[in-house]
Amino acid sequence: IVNAPDVQRLRVRGDFAIVQTAFGSGGGNCIMTLSFNLERGAVSDVRVRQAIAYAIDREQIQRDVYFGQGRVADAPISSGLTWAHAPGTLDGYARNSQRAIELLDAAGYRPRADGVRITIDLLHFPTFGRVGEVIRQSLSKVGIRVVQRPLDRAAFVEAVFGKRDFDTNLISYCNGADPDSGVRRMYTSDNIGNIPFSNAAAYRNAEVDRLFASAAQSDNYGDRARDYVAIQRIVARDLPYWWLVETVVTSAWSSRFEGFAPWSGQFAERASLRP
Repeated sequence: IVNAPDVQRLRVRGDFAIVQTAFGSGGGNCIMTLSFNLERGAVSDVRVRQAIAYAIDREQIQRDVYFGQGRVADAPISSGLTWAHAPGTLDGYARNSQRAIELLDAAGYRPRADGVRITIDLLHFPTFGRVGEVIRQSLSKVGIRVVQRPLDRAAFVEAVFGKRDFDTNLISYCNGADPDSGVRRMYTSDNIGNIPFSNAAAYRNAEVDRLFASAAQSDNYGDRARDYVAIQRIVARDLPYWWLVETVVTSAWSSRFEGFAPWSGQFAERASLRP
């Protein structure tokens, strides 16, 4: 696996094969996602969540953190799941700092003497620190102070899914090959609790539960797609999460070799030297 800053250096060398895929050993069709704790503080107010969505510079995250790789999310389900994806669902939240300020005012969060309206924490793995820094900078412009809390995996899981001790957090939610396994866990009420990387927001919506159940019971992709499109419209309104960037996995290997499978969990199982 190659970090984004190293890709150009390897391309210049010319003796490496470089492949970008939506899948890797850790999962596939992943979206870097900001989770809100719907049971705590300011972010329990949808107007605050909307303000945060309007304020965050997702293009900067995609450009500067991921070096142009991947794409800014335009729907809650990854575009890699083409039949279930609802393109443009998030277009109504184009970056707009003035709209964010208006929403914060309406929610009763006016700036204090120091310009700060709200202070929230942001939990994340240390490797997501640069994403967190862009979020911190973006939200500071509308009066939201972000305190980053980098945690290792065990501490993160306990704080988010055990103690629920957070305002917001960052999770790379991988949608996988089917929404029933990779997306449903984020939204249904039966996935709230001490279940790692499930419904971090503690989001509850009876219609969303019903639509996921309906999609799971059908083998008709057209019917299932209609259910998933309806779900995406509902969650885009309720904003239990804010979907940032669809990420990709970049793999590289010496051009002296062949047979690598970067899209699978058996990356090098059939690799060999070229004859």
